[in-house]
Amino acid sequence: MERNIMLRRALTLGIMCFVFAVLFSIDSRAQVTVTADGPGNTYELLESRGFGLETPDCGHAVRHVREVFDSTLGKYVFAFDAHRDLDNDRCTNFDRQRMEVKTAPGDANQETLQHTNGETAYYRWKFKLPSGFQASSNFTHIFQIKAQAGDDAGAPLVTITPRAGSPDTLQIIWTPPSGQSGGGVKAQADLSLFRNVWVEAFVQYRTADTGNVQLSIKRLSDGATLVSWNSGTVDTWRAGNNYNRGKWGIYRSLNSISQLRDETVLFADWCVSETSASQCPSAAGGGGGGAIRFEAESMTKTNYETNNFEGEDCARATSNTLGNVRATYTGPSAARDIIVRYHDENDGQVTFTLRVGGAVIGSWTANVDDHTWKTRTFTGVFIANGAEIRVEAARNQGEHARVDYVEIR
Repeated sequence: MERNIMLRRALTLGIMCFVFAVLFSIDSRAQVTVTADGPGNTYELLESRGFGLETPDCGHAVRHVREVFDSTLGKYVFAFDAHRDLDNDRCTNFDRQRMEVKTAPGDANQETLQHTNGETAYYRWKFKLPSGFQASSNFTHIFQIKAQAGDDAGAPLVTITPRAGSPDTLQIIWTPPSGQSGGGVKAQADLSLFRNVWVEAFVQYRTADTGNVQLSIKRLSDGATLVSWNSGTVDTWRAGNNYNRGKWGIYRSLNSISQLRDETVLFADWCVSETSASQCPSAAGGGGGGAIRFEAESMTKTNYETNNFEGEDCARATSNTLGNVRATYTGPSAARDIIVRYHDENDGQVTFTLRVGGAVIGSWTANVDDHTWKTRTFTGVFIANGAEIRVEAARNQGEHARVDYVEIR
């Protein structure tokens, strides 16, 4: 009897360990995220996360992806550049230009970034077209899903494609495998909705002969859906393929070159999962990506200068004349909380003033003199779209009126 009990316990423990191992292996397949962290080594950053690069650098010897500070999101983002008269497609095709990143093949995270037959992929990212973005009547793809191999790998499965017309549009295009019908533009919206506006795109697709694609693009500030498509059952697995992959950037035809110009498209915050959409949560509807932080060193300055103080990048007043750091709020008009991070030095007493749209929201004096960074919070402040956010101060004795950031929540 005792031996049977011990055997049952061992069997139960073995089953529990097996179930735990299976569950752990499923849950531990983490999402892959790619976020800009500041200028320099941008290609290396992308490759370290497993993204592959397809660049025109061989013929135009500059890097075509940069990291720039975006005041709307309050952080660094990726800037993809296309030069109309200088770039081509990897010194192979000269009737088109390509600056793209792709989930595979790459050097890291390939288990998550290569989507094989039967797997479901989830992508979420942000992008922004410039205010004067010019599409052509030929193709300009800013996103593609492509097969990696096979005789039918040339044409993308899905693209997001700005297109010149009356009016200009942003299109979602589906291309089935060769010999199948039903391809073409599946959804479109006026391109003016996307110019100079941060949007968030989400794609969920199952790679299979009986697959499906769901794609939506929402305005980041208020979460409004600008265009979407749900494919139903479609064939997303092409003969001879090894895996599907996502691609982002600027890939455009030069056949109507007079319609084009140099372009810079901004991308931010890629997230790729093969587990669930919840691993790549949405930021849409958060006033431009949730909290908006303006780093003082990147704000416009009068009688202020960029400074590194005890290892912290910030801005400091240059004289006893009143100065300021300022930025423009481009989120939706709403009541928000504003947080100012400043330094209270021990060799003076500076008075700071926060203004929104010219109106004084509040003033305070850094008079504790304990030589520490502190925050001042103003709650329920109504901020109109386009309002200027300004922090004013001047040096007092040896205190430099340092400001680290202004954050809007």
